[in-house]
Amino acid sequence: MANTSDYPFHTWQEYYAALAESCSTEFYGETYPEYEALCMEKEGMADLEIIQNLLESGAKPQEGFNELLRTFIKYNRYSAEYINSEDFPSILKAFFNKGVHLDINILLDLYVATSPEHFEDEAYSCYARGQLIRALIPFVPDIIDQLDNKVNWNTIEPMDWEESAYWDESNKPKTLDDLRRFIYASMKYSYNTTEDE
Repeated sequence: MANTSDYPFHTWQEYYAALAESCSTEFYGETYPEYEALCMEKEGMADLEIIQNLLESGAKPQEGFNELLRTFIKYNRYSAEYINSEDFPSILKAFFNKGVHLDINILLDLYVATSPEHFEDEAYSCYARGQLIRALIPFVPDIIDQLDNKVNWNTIEPMDWEESAYWDESNKPKTLDDLRRFIYASMKYSYNTTEDE
């Protein structure tokens, strides 16, 4: 069934609901047929066009930028396809040209897990987080310094969460701090990994 808030979008909330759906399922057109049709027509440039239109219509740039990052982290099944697309730097440029700044906490916060037992739910976001760091470097040259100041990034050993010892019951995170360390190590692994690897 089509969504009443389908394209054209008038608010960040409307747009990011559709983007979240497209990052979660290949069948997003069932809910957002107009958005899917635009994406097919524009061959990858639809999101840039939507974001530029919202910015030009007066939508708050910082709010839009923050929610873009959160959407890719929380709805991460296909988000890396967007992050690694040819038009993503242009999307970031559109926001940074409007004077946005990076809140480093957005890349570090837990969004799904409410307890260490749910580490796998949060772990799926690690690849998106790492790829976002890589994509943001041209716009935020001190991003690694910010991460280091916040979580001692330079001392973290990268870890592929899918092959980690955390799958062993005895090694699973016991506290949320354990989970955060696990997430940061997996983020760093992803940051060090190119799309082709």
